[in-house]
Amino acid sequence: MSIKIVKDNIVLTNPEGKSISIPMKSAEECEKASFVVCAPLEWHDEPPFKASVTGTCSVCGKGIWYSTLTTPKTPPKICAYCAVNKLETAAAEITKTE
Repeated sequence: MSIKIVKDNIVLTNPEGKSISIPMKSAEECEKASFVVCAPLEWHDEPPFKASVTGTCSVCGKGIWYSTLTTPKTPPKICAYCAVNKLETAAAEITKTE
């Protein structure tokens, strides 16, 4: 799994090379999000940000890192693996209806 910032998009790429591009939003828009994607603990030996804290993915229960300065407070926090699963499921549903 890789995450890159490309222009104003976050690009998630799975090990098979499938990518999903997610546009970045303002802080106000982010508070209305369905979920916030966070880095799994296994991705970093040390905190990735100065204000990093650990938490738990609200879907699978695995440990995650997130920043107390930039992460929206309202939406549930999920790991990148669960985010990719959610997005792949949503994409499959869209494909079925086309």
